[in-house]
Amino acid sequence: MSAAHFTLLGEPALYSDQGVRLPSFPKKAHLLIAFLARAQQRKASKRELAEFLWPVAAPGQGARNLRQLLFRVRQFETAEGIQVVVSEDDSIVLAGKISVDLLVLEAGAWTNPEKIEDLLALYRGPFLQGVPTLGDPVGQWLFQHRHAIEAEFVETLLAAIVGAPDAIQQSALARGIAVASSNVGLRRELMSNLIKQGQLPEARRVLRDIQLIDGHQNFPPPRELAPLSAVPTASATQADVTPETQAARDYAGVPHLIILPPKPSAEPTTEQFMAEALIDDVTIALTRLRSVSILAPHTARQIVGSSSGNVSAAIRADYVVTTRLLGLGARFAAHRAKLSVMLEKVSTSNVIWGESIVLDHETSPIQFAAIANGIALSLVDAIERSKLRSFQASAKPDAYIHYLNGQRDLQILDLPSVRRARNSFKEALALSPHFAPAHAGFAQSLIYEWVMRGRGDIDVLNRARAAAERARDADPLFGGAHQMLGRASLFAGDFSTSLEHFSQADALNPHHADMLCDFADTLMHSSLDARANAKIELAIELNPLAPDAYWWASAGIKFFLGDYNEALRHIEKIKNQEPVLRLTAAAAAMAGQDSLANLARTRFLKTDPGFNLDDWINVLPVRDASHRQHYRDALRKAGFK
Repeated sequence: MSAAHFTLLGEPALYSDQGVRLPSFPKKAHLLIAFLARAQQRKASKRELAEFLWPVAAPGQGARNLRQLLFRVRQFETAEGIQVVVSEDDSIVLAGKISVDLLVLEAGAWTNPEKIEDLLALYRGPFLQGVPTLGDPVGQWLFQHRHAIEAEFVETLLAAIVGAPDAIQQSALARGIAVASSNVGLRRELMSNLIKQGQLPEARRVLRDIQLIDGHQNFPPPRELAPLSAVPTASATQADVTPETQAARDYAGVPHLIILPPKPSAEPTTEQFMAEALIDDVTIALTRLRSVSILAPHTARQIVGSSSGNVSAAIRADYVVTTRLLGLGARFAAHRAKLSVMLEKVSTSNVIWGESIVLDHETSPIQFAAIANGIALSLVDAIERSKLRSFQASAKPDAYIHYLNGQRDLQILDLPSVRRARNSFKEALALSPHFAPAHAGFAQSLIYEWVMRGRGDIDVLNRARAAAERARDADPLFGGAHQMLGRASLFAGDFSTSLEHFSQADALNPHHADMLCDFADTLMHSSLDARANAKIELAIELNPLAPDAYWWASAGIKFFLGDYNEALRHIEKIKNQEPVLRLTAAAAAMAGQDSLANLARTRFLKTDPGFNLDDWINVLPVRDASHRQHYRDALRKAGFK
């Protein structure tokens, strides 16, 4: 039998000894392997496993389910020539040739700084990432072990970086934060390192993240924070600059939001546990998007548990989300409780958004991540629309409103809209020079203009890269900065650097639909069409009422995959057809729709009569020469010269 390797840190998977992923391994069996990996001697009785995997099954049903699962595992082992588990009388034990990343983490000697890279490569994310920690016994077990293993990783990483150069320490801590995003210990250490190196703006941003994640539960002591409050800025004296006021300036009026969980019932229920877990996931999604500042769940639970429950008195917030559990009790259908969610603007007490989510025990665990991301995006959208309505007529809109206006104009892909957006971002930066999202938006407007004009102007890309670098300098953990650096590098023809930047953006903002759209388009230009298609489909799933850029990217990907009719269907969804006329002509010509190809070519040449196909195709960034030739041949077939 061949050797094999399980990864349980991050998304669970099984790999052959050649490093090939084996997707046919039963998904439920990953939980069995995880239970054995955490058990003494990597061994458990069949009764223990049946009760763990099927905790609410009817008597005898768990044992029957386990036999069926083991039968499927045996079929897999026979097909792949790999032995994963061994039956010993009434017990199951991990096979001798099976390695597990979790066991490598536990057994490794990581104190040497030379082992930092190996450690970071090993811990790819939370234990069994993607498996929800809901209120059933399996979820509770996973919740406990996930936190224990993350704590072990953090302790190990902090020990490993002792004695390493400061630059390596900072890089390791930032990468550790990317995979253990809710951990405060790593951020405390990074903040101390930045203070020691005199990088005080960066240290203030880390402090802000500690506040957002942890409230004041484990807040650094005053002595540790003293250097942050002792440095003046251009608009403040040494006495009045504090981490709080600096964070407020850096975030330029970004709304403060608090999400209150349902009031706890006298006897905790599975639905209560599910609701709190969902709210925690929504909070994490919002911290990744960084379109609002979200207050810590710990603080929210204390407010709900207080006698007064007065949010405005307890903590300053611009918007409050209140939640209630509905449909509990004997007279309601089993396992069909609802979580009511309402978004209220504190200053006016107006409810500006509301929704009810069914907490279904059968389907919710499968859809948990999608539900959490959907709620987060809906909250941000409602807040942004509310802010725009409130300030549209204001004589002095703040930086955040200028930023929102710019983002709105970028949804329309034509040069006047893109240039209006750039002016809005300029206005935002004039009011708040360190507002990273506005720098990134400025870069994005330049990149859009470069693409639409199609003239290969390197000066435009250089300006975009400079703006993206300012966004990164203002906030090193802002994924949008790396996203725009990736786009600028792509159109400059540096495919490897572009993909590196997008990998960093993906680690920082894995559920940000706009980033996923740009990542997909970048993968397409890098001739990685299958990966590009997976990314764009995920982006559209997260943002189904997508702006034009999504459908443009998706149409291009479908074109290179040879699905020309699907490319045309996605082009039809684009409101402004002018920028995609060349792609329309190419896809139509390849699909045999000659009249549509001729019409698109004629419309395009009216706006750019001097267009030369070879000149344009030569500046188009496409990694694989065969892909470039594919596009050239399609455009020639459409009649371009």
